[in-house]
Amino acid sequence: MIDPRYIPTQPVLIFSKVTPFVDKLQKELLSRSIPRVLFPRVESIRELVSQKKSYIFFFHQDFSSISPEQFIEECNEKNRNPPITVFIGDMPYREGTRKYRNLGFNAYLEVGYESADLQFLLEDIFELQYLRGLEENLLALEGFRVRYNQKLEVQGPIDQISKFTLNRLFIYNLATSLSQGSGVGSMVSLIDMMKSLSIERDDGILVDKEIINLLYENNNYTRGILDGLQNMIRIMEMTPRKSKNNLSEIFEDLKEEMEGLTNLFDNKGIKIIYPILEIPIHLNIDEEKILLILEETLINAYKYGKPNNEIEIQIETKQQSVSIIVKNKIDSEIYEGIPEEMEKILLEPFFRNHPPVEELIQNNKFGLGLGLSAIDYIIQKHNGNFRIYNQKKNDEVFVYAQIQLPALK
Repeated sequence: MIDPRYIPTQPVLIFSKVTPFVDKLQKELLSRSIPRVLFPRVESIRELVSQKKSYIFFFHQDFSSISPEQFIEECNEKNRNPPITVFIGDMPYREGTRKYRNLGFNAYLEVGYESADLQFLLEDIFELQYLRGLEENLLALEGFRVRYNQKLEVQGPIDQISKFTLNRLFIYNLATSLSQGSGVGSMVSLIDMMKSLSIERDDGILVDKEIINLLYENNNYTRGILDGLQNMIRIMEMTPRKSKNNLSEIFEDLKEEMEGLTNLFDNKGIKIIYPILEIPIHLNIDEEKILLILEETLINAYKYGKPNNEIEIQIETKQQSVSIIVKNKIDSEIYEGIPEEMEKILLEPFFRNHPPVEELIQNNKFGLGLGLSAIDYIIQKHNGNFRIYNQKKNDEVFVYAQIQLPALK
């Protein structure tokens, strides 16, 4: 049963040809009191996104007017939250889910779906869209920028409206993270599906093998999320074991740490440019923890990085400090970068400005939007500062992650 709060008021758009399948899908949506529309114009996709005329798009594999890749690109309107997108195809569920999520679709539906399959899908995507809407409304509150900037100033006033608005935002964001993609949300859906489709026998229960395999696969992802929470707890309880370290040796160790992600970066055409230090630079740091946050910073840059470009690590030295800066060129057609008013809030726990990248889960030390919080916490423990900000050069957008540490005298 779909929670009435989650049913969208705007139509669900179906990009497909007129077929018996589409007639069936329309009837299914209508039976659940969901408005629907057929045959939106291809050239109107960006208009639909920018004007929020719909939040949920179904894209059928027979819709030859535009490729799936182009469709996703059109849905990513700059400065707008993208719609929830569902690909409908004839591949088996497991293969189709993996392939089309990697393309950018939020979910996959088989052409030969059962009514229960559609029910589970709609419950997931409607709840996800509802949570996204809550987040967006909170960020749009009048005066929110001023309030949370005050709240996050070290010596600034903390008003109750700001406090509770922030708490609600982070809880909504956590709920969205748990509901989208693999993880807890998928675990609940798979178990519900297994319960609905299983066949009871005297000596046990017969369960669909494909659902069990998906459950096993999703369990690994969920374990990664829980491990990330445990990693964050350990970091919050740790005291850095500082010692004198040569920054050049730190980067050599970082190269070795990143070798496990070489294929991932190569597939996206992203190359990491490490600095060459002409003179030795020494820092009083916990080498293990600094390596951890440098790796996390590079993974974060990968998520946003524009394909076939470079992530450059730069070094700036001053009398009192050393800055390690990760410069990353982003695709400004998809991401605007880091809005100035979001710079501080990005470092708060559970705030996520990018959906989870599932192929990174085995390498991610943190999840649920905790990566930047971990970086900030470790840097603070080293009496340093961490900042993420934008710069625009010749119509190209770069995001800089700056790790500033005290210089060793």
